[in-house]
Amino acid sequence: MLKIRREKIVPLIKRGFVSAHCRLLGENQRKGGLDARWRTQKGDILQIVASFADHELPMPALVAGESLWRLGAADAPALLPSDIIVRLGHEA
Repeated sequence: MLKIRREKIVPLIKRGFVSAHCRLLGENQRKGGLDARWRTQKGDILQIVASFADHELPMPALVAGESLWRLGAADAPALLPSDIIVRLGHEA
């Protein structure tokens, strides 16, 4: 995880983010999840999706690009308890 942070995420932070958006997932916002996205001037998008629920949540749309890290089943159609997904994509 440290290598991914150093090679993929730190360069984005150094370039600077121009916008950020976070959407809460699930019916109970205190026991759901989140879909957070940061965008750079060049259109790179860093997305982190995390579940804090004790039940499945609908999977949000993932940015087109590469999965940098995932805790949980790689092909799960839903967001399972304790899943974390980190993706790096680019705006079309």
